[in-house]
Parts: sequence; C-alpha cells; structure tokens
Amino acid sequence: MKKLIKISFSFMLFIFLANTGYGQRKNIIDSTYRKKFIGFNINPLLSQVMPFNNINQGVTDPSIIFRSYREKFGTRLAIGINTDVNTLDVIAFSGLMGIGSRKKLYNNFYWLSGFEFRVRAINRQLNLPASTTLGNEFVGIANYWGIEYQINNAISISTETAFEFGINPGPFAEAVVSLRPPISLQCHFFIPRK
Repeated sequence: MKKLIKISFSFMLFIFLANTGYGQRKNIIDSTYRKKFIGFNINPLLSQVMPFNNINQGVTDPSIIFRSYREKFGTRLAIGINTDVNTLDVIAFSGLMGIGSRKKLYNNFYWLSGFEFRVRAINRQLNLPASTTLGNEFVGIANYWGIEYQINNAISISTETAFEFGINPGPFAEAVVSLRPPISLQCHFFIPRK
C-alpha cells in the first residue's frame, strides 16, 4: 500500500511539474480556435491516498475522456473498462459519445454541457450491494452539464452531472430516467496543435 501511495504521488508530481513550463504561456487555450483535451477519472487515484468517497470505483463514470472543440462546440468520446486483477474478467464497462459546448464563466471557470449516447454494463455475477444502483446496465441518451476549473494552460479538473433517459437491457428490460450526481472528478490535459 505504501508503495502504491508513493507511486501515485510521484505520478501526480511528475504531471504537474512536466506541464508547468508549458502552462506558463498566456491564454493559449482561450486563443486557440481548435481545442483538444484528453482526460481521465481521478477518483481511483485519489481513493488510494485519501478517503475520497464511498463509491464503488467499478460503477463510476468512464476512465478515459477525449474532447475536441471548434470555437465553443465540439465532440466528446469516453470509455472505461474495469477488470478483475486475478482473472482479467470484465467487471464493468462504460462508454459514451456525443456533442457538447464549453463556455467561459469567470476567470478560470468553464460551463460544460451537451447531449450524448451512453452505454453502461456490470457483470451480473458480482452481487454488488444496492447502494451501487448508479452503475446498473443502461443504454440511452443523456443531457449533461458541469463545471471545469482550469488550473493552468495545460491542466484542468471538472465534475458533472447528467439526466439520463434510456432502458435497462437486463433480463427485465425497463425504462430508466435518472439523475446521476457529480460523484466523479476528472483531470484533463490540453493537447496543443503542432
């Protein structure tokens, strides 16, 4: 456990220090016509060093997120796969793709919103407790909105919520209308154009 904590801190320190020089350029993100970001869900990393939340990490939002904007509108694609360490069986899968916007609110704060197609599935043999109902199987559309904070010109963090409409394609298929709370933190890295 101590080794994992050291590796996590070393990784975070490397990311922040490696991007500091690049991030010192003035307003590079706001002045770029085409913006691309790649990000990841940082809840699993944070839960290794502090009791971040009590959410089963296999049922949260996707792990890898790619966003691309032209001016204020763009596309978003994300995928997350959680596997068993011993058997490499897929425990949970989530994926999404859609369109969205990113609007500046104030200083380093941005408003994120959009619509997307979502797919989420969990291995039914896990017998997860009832408190993990956010991760039930789902196929449908979602309207999402959230807040992003730009730490510097290379790194930003965000959280979001979504109103989902779709079906649960399990053995007893049923309509699903749900509000997913903002339980996940995401870290994004700006990809500069060459």
